[in-house]
Amino acid sequence: MSWSFIICTDGINNLRFIPIIIESIRKQNIPNYEILVTVEKDSPFFKIEKNVKVIYVDTKQFTVKKNEAAKHATYDNLCFLHDYIILSDNWYEGYQQLGYDWNVSTTRSININGTRFWDWCVYNHPELGHTKVGYDMEVTPYHYVPINNFSCKKIFFLDNPLNNLGDGENIEWSRRIQHKWNYKLNKISSVNFLKLQKN
Repeated sequence: MSWSFIICTDGINNLRFIPIIIESIRKQNIPNYEILVTVEKDSPFFKIEKNVKVIYVDTKQFTVKKNEAAKHATYDNLCFLHDYIILSDNWYEGYQQLGYDWNVSTTRSININGTRFWDWCVYNHPELGHTKVGYDMEVTPYHYVPINNFSCKKIFFLDNPLNNLGDGENIEWSRRIQHKWNYKLNKISSVNFLKLQKN
């Protein structure tokens, strides 16, 4: 299973995290992978490393950065990460066990204080409302994909790009694609945040 990892950053605020994120990807020992870092054109210079490409775009909008980076991706499996998220040591192993039967996926997200944070999310659920609590239930029409960490098949994503709405893009995207998604929670893998996320 080959992967293109897309790290979205503004090239300013979380630069100190980028080497840590890259190292967490390298530690997976994935046979075929690449890392695409998306930044604005006026961002500071990035050191180009092995398997790392820098994609320069004209906007600060992460949705546009994700859409643009996906066009440059080499591999069939895309993993989108915001610039404060690292992979757990068993991330790749978990996806190998999950297999190929998905076109959209996410993992458990662990906040810096050790709690789970907005991963297997539902919105306007008749019983649960809008919740981040990691209910590991089967996917429902109320589930939506967390915008800061998800994986997607490249062809599926290119056919269904994100809309740049300014807010709530992941909920809109989830509602738009849910009639054709095969959305899976990878219960084995996880990601960890490098800074505290607040509700």
